[in-house]
Amino acid sequence: MAVLTFVIAAIVLGAHVEALSPILIVPGLMGSQLFSRTNPCPWWSICYWEGLWVGTDLCFSSTSALDRLSLEYNEATNTYKDKTGTEIKVSGFGETCKVEYLASNPVETSCTFQLPVGNYFHTFVDYFVARGYQRDKNIRAAPYDWRLAADQLYSRGYYNNLKSLIEQMYTSNGGRKVTLVSHSMGGPVTLFFLNNVVTQQWKNTYIYAFVSIAGAWAGGNKILQ
Repeated sequence: MAVLTFVIAAIVLGAHVEALSPILIVPGLMGSQLFSRTNPCPWWSICYWEGLWVGTDLCFSSTSALDRLSLEYNEATNTYKDKTGTEIKVSGFGETCKVEYLASNPVETSCTFQLPVGNYFHTFVDYFVARGYQRDKNIRAAPYDWRLAADQLYSRGYYNNLKSLIEQMYTSNGGRKVTLVSHSMGGPVTLFFLNNVVTQQWKNTYIYAFVSIAGAWAGGNKILQ
């Protein structure tokens, strides 16, 4: 990761710091924090969003946590949904803190209270912050539900949100094109977006570069064995 950080730096920094290309991180498989809650919520209870991935349940009650992470398949519609009785969401879309560290808090909180455990992209982000970038301004992240394939992410609106975020970054950074940096399964997720969701004209307008770190171009089935 360290060597690739320098390569990416050479691409996005260019010759002038004032012309920094905004960076958008698309994490890899298991690289986004997931939170869960009971759904429907009993009338007598308050159902908070609790840290599921990576949460304390995986340490002390791994069977329960993995059960909640599972999906139910509807053969008639060819779609997946959360396990009955459980609702799961991705936390921190547009923010870097939820991909800088993988450990989720017991209850969902803001980035101010993010546990600094499970360094994922923290060193990467820190490197660019030290060179003039600002978190959640010109270096941001687009976490996603890594349990889902690209077509399911599309149907759940992830790619529309990704497109809007890129356009927002472009506008809020003075019309500077955005550099997409993906890791592992984030490579195919990003490529699906570029090949199937947006036009060439859109890419010419908003995208400066696409950098894939250890892209899972041959798939990632072995990790599921």
